[in-house]
Amino acid sequence: MIITRLVADGVRKENCSTVLTNPDWSKKKENGVMIFDRKNDWALPKPFRSGESEAGETAKSPVILAVSPFAGDRAQLARIFAGFAPVVRCTSTVTEALRILEAEAVAVVITESTFPEGRSWKHLLQATKVREVPPRLIIVSRLADERLWAEVLNLGGYDVLLKPFDVEEVLRVVSMAQAGWEHARARKSAARVVSYPSET
Repeated sequence: MIITRLVADGVRKENCSTVLTNPDWSKKKENGVMIFDRKNDWALPKPFRSGESEAGETAKSPVILAVSPFAGDRAQLARIFAGFAPVVRCTSTVTEALRILEAEAVAVVITESTFPEGRSWKHLLQATKVREVPPRLIIVSRLADERLWAEVLNLGGYDVLLKPFDVEEVLRVVSMAQAGWEHARARKSAARVVSYPSET
């Protein structure tokens, strides 16, 4: 579990719903979905804290892009990340997702496996590969069998998330994906620094 500091303060599972007893969090249930509201963010993985960089300086938050033709899935993902540092963009089509990828610094793409428009997660994967720092691509599916897992990983995807979403698992996987993207971006930036020999 990546939110390690919550363990000591009490985290347990009841009926497949995560119950957080820490007083810095509040919880409510909407339409059978447990929603968590953060009062303080000290328990979050580092990429999800309030825009802090590794050096503790304020930095522009990268974007998490959620792509799904299902309004319920988009709404749930938006609620999961509500109030956290990342900016979340939600769209129902691959076409709009491609536009967002071109315009913004997307760190993680969370996408449905197939779309009514005849496209699939593979179209988004190809689009991410041409970025200077490719976003991590996470596929969501109710039918995530071994074949899908193997195909996603072999083609360069990051992970697969099962539906219905488990809040804890979504936060864990996405925060790790974003951390990897941040590290890759930092290495790219460092590689651009050119040292000139001093004149003798």
